[in-house]
Amino acid sequence: MPDDISSLLERQKSRQIMIKLRSGTVVHGILRDFDIHMTMKLDSANQVSTGSDKRDEIGSVLLRGDNILMISILDDG
Repeated sequence: MPDDISSLLERQKSRQIMIKLRSGTVVHGILRDFDIHMTMKLDSANQVSTGSDKRDEIGSVLLRGDNILMISILDDG
C-alpha cells in the first residue's frame, strides 16, 4: 500500500494539489517533493480561508506529514 501512494504522488509532482491540515487549514500549491513520512514540499502555495475565496500567498512551504489530514489532486485548469 505505501508503494501505491508513493507511486501516485510521484506522478503528481509539478501539479496543483490541495492539502487539508489537522488544524483545518487548507493549502493549495504545486507539489515539488515528498518523503516516506509524507512530508510535502509545495511551491507557489496559498492558504485558503474556509468559507471564502480569500487566498493568502505563502510561497514555498514544507508541511510535516503527521499534520496532513487529506490530500487532493486538483484539475489542471
